[in-house]
Amino acid sequence: MAKIKDFPTLPTIYTKLVDVMNNPYCTIDDIANVIATDQSSAIKILKISNSAIYGHTKRIKSVSEAVFIIGAREIKAIVLTLAIMKLFEGAKKNENFDPLEFWEFSFAVGSISRNLAINLKLPNPEDLFVAGIIHGIGKLFLIIGIPDLYSNIISASKLKKMDLREVEKLVIGITHSVIAQLLAEKWNLPMDFGILFENLYSGLNRGNFHNYASVVHIGLVSASMLKIGNSCTEIIPALNKDLLAQVDIDPKFFSKNIELIKKEVIEMRMLLSV
Repeated sequence: MAKIKDFPTLPTIYTKLVDVMNNPYCTIDDIANVIATDQSSAIKILKISNSAIYGHTKRIKSVSEAVFIIGAREIKAIVLTLAIMKLFEGAKKNENFDPLEFWEFSFAVGSISRNLAINLKLPNPEDLFVAGIIHGIGKLFLIIGIPDLYSNIISASKLKKMDLREVEKLVIGITHSVIAQLLAEKWNLPMDFGILFENLYSGLNRGNFHNYASVVHIGLVSASMLKIGNSCTEIIPALNKDLLAQVDIDPKFFSKNIELIKKEVIEMRMLLSV
């Protein structure tokens, strides 16, 4: 708990962007000027904006254009992703954890969540892309905070074929899901992210479909079944059948999108230099 309290806050670029966008009179230039204060983020935003993920035929040459064409909400989502990834740069590779494989898995969850949101005609599918990418921040926090102990927890989970959260409870008394919720509160993330972290493994919020929790739950299970990257566990989370009764997914969704999902994972690796 002390480590959570002392963990860094989100980078200034994100908090400034939120402040600016909370002003109903903010302009595209106001948003672009905030992003321009962080050259690394500005470059990555332009790369992502021009990627096949967004599929725009016209080349975007400035951050102002990106905000205009992609939209301020999507730009804020990208900035949030970059900000959170930057905070976890300290996660080091060990025998039970590989940052590259972890982010590959996270990108796969994000890609599946985004494309599923499009299939279900949900609003702002790019938000689901971000939600999928950052779903594992609780694990990353533990990998940075207690690297040797958490490596042993991962190892024990695999050896005993136990749910990772059960081993976390037994050894440290708290799960990565709860830690993610606490980080969401610390960073004042939108409520939807807190609901996502709380209900990721059930997919339902108080028994009902929830855009973030439900879609990312399916993304998590699917990426695990497809074995893209590595999520620190060999156990595939159980898909909540009660959720499936509430979601009208195209039966051919995965056969139609599997190659696209794999391409997006590779592209995100290249764009974000992971």
